[in-house]
Amino acid sequence: VYKGSPADKVGVRSGDSINAVNGRKLCGGLQEYAKLLNDESDM
Repeated sequence: VYKGSPADKVGVRSGDSINAVNGRKLCGGLQEYAKLLNDESDM
């Protein structure tokens, strides 16, 4: 169980959401990179 002030909990939640956004950006970048690799291998 997380013990801390409500402000700490909010900070943790906002930090988690930032990580989620960065994770989505990273996944999108990897997908774009995979497309580029596939395009090159088709040539």
